[in-house]
Amino acid sequence: MVALNTASGSSRLYLDGLLKKAGLTESDVTVRVMAFNEMAGALSKGVIDVAFMVQPFATAVEENGIAVTIADLGEAVPGHMTNNLFIRMSSFAIVLRRRNAL
Repeated sequence: MVALNTASGSSRLYLDGLLKKAGLTESDVTVRVMAFNEMAGALSKGVIDVAFMVQPFATAVEENGIAVTIADLGEAVPGHMTNNLFIRMSSFAIVLRRRNAL
């Protein structure tokens, strides 16, 4: 499940761009809209697996070992305001195990 802070806007633009780059569409993921300040707790509890976050929330999830950065969205959509894409630590471990098994 992917958390966005709004159903439209820059986070949606970033999501669409990243999905397209990976050969996916929004129908391949589940999107949940929530406030930035709710995302850290949702990542920690496993309610969401991925979150588009801004500061200071982004630093907090990394410093507390809740999630890791997997994309700087300024790179995905050049010229747009930057925020980062985070993945929950346990989900990241699963991705790494699958990648290493290939």
